[in-house]
Amino acid sequence: MARGKGEGALFQRKNGVWVGRIELPPDLNNDRPRKEFSSKSKQVVLDKMRETQRQLEEYGDLPRQQVQLSRWMRVYLDEIAAKKDRPGTLTDKRSINKLFIEPLLGKKRLDKLTAADVRRLHKVILNTPKKQKDRDKDPADLPADTQMLSTSYAANAHNLLSAALKAAVREGYIRTNVCTRVDKPTVITRQDNSLLPQQVRAVLKHAMESEHGAMWATFLLSGARRGEVLGMEIDRYNGHIMDISWQLQGMKQDTKFRDDFEYRHVTGSRYLTRPKTQDSTRVTPIIEPLRLILDRHIGDRTSGLIFINDNGDPFYPTTVTKMWARMMKDLKMPPVTLHGARHALIDLLNDNGVSEGVIMDIFGHTSRAVSQGYRTRGNLDGATKAIETAWESLNI
Repeated sequence: MARGKGEGALFQRKNGVWVGRIELPPDLNNDRPRKEFSSKSKQVVLDKMRETQRQLEEYGDLPRQQVQLSRWMRVYLDEIAAKKDRPGTLTDKRSINKLFIEPLLGKKRLDKLTAADVRRLHKVILNTPKKQKDRDKDPADLPADTQMLSTSYAANAHNLLSAALKAAVREGYIRTNVCTRVDKPTVITRQDNSLLPQQVRAVLKHAMESEHGAMWATFLLSGARRGEVLGMEIDRYNGHIMDISWQLQGMKQDTKFRDDFEYRHVTGSRYLTRPKTQDSTRVTPIIEPLRLILDRHIGDRTSGLIFINDNGDPFYPTTVTKMWARMMKDLKMPPVTLHGARHALIDLLNDNGVSEGVIMDIFGHTSRAVSQGYRTRGNLDGATKAIETAWESLNI
């Protein structure tokens, strides 16, 4: 009869040495691993076997000290993260792993990772130029104002490594997750990442005269996210509300989708996907000025995406971000990000005393803390009316 995992065998060799063997669960390196003990004392071997059996009963396995981080990261990404992450998120994780985690720490065994290794990962990322073309240059030759990768990127790398090590703990390869001993990089929040009322007014005036004015007005007056605006379809708009149940994302055409991931291929590398959470699937009100702008923009079209480029194709999301940045520069405004348009509307609603629950409904937030976190404090000289009257207060 075959022995079960952990039951073990005890025997004495011809030279008098006692040997104990315990079979372990299969691991990455061996389908039938086993732990072996030997001693001239039978009792010593028995004690070691009992301790091993106790650990197996408590943890289900023993630490797998021989596994390298690089091998485990591939297992984690391919077999664990791939089953729960959205395709775009998984792509970002693979990129972080390929660029930083594996090159820096991949050769180390899981059980040999230290807090110093994690801090080194942070330091290297925060001292890596954001622009790819600057990364091969000698640091001494870089201009003083060279932009480095953000604390947000470093925090994402920390989160990825921590999640992978947490899974390794769960599966018995290590006992502890070393990332829990190191403070994660603090994400620096830009307090000025919003538009003041007078800036909203200037952008809207400019938008009315620009080729893509309807799109910019939608960003400013709907509170929708970038992918949500670019994914708006004519047949989900009735003149009063917009059904935001899909968002446009750019992904590689060879992206592998989970069986339960809902998506629609539009063209090339652009896809319509469902929002991350059920709370993000919602309808958003379209106030009168925006309705007039959208109706004029849509014209006699009856289907398809509302916003398309000059070739009649969907915008690539990052292209729109760059277009917004150029417009901010042309208008000689601070470098407020496109997401700052969303912040600006939340500021107006907050300044007008709109309840947190209503703001959560409009913006698809899952908690009050998220809505409150979007508010840019100091913009208290904004409009005094809610979203329906905000337009009037801008005097456009």
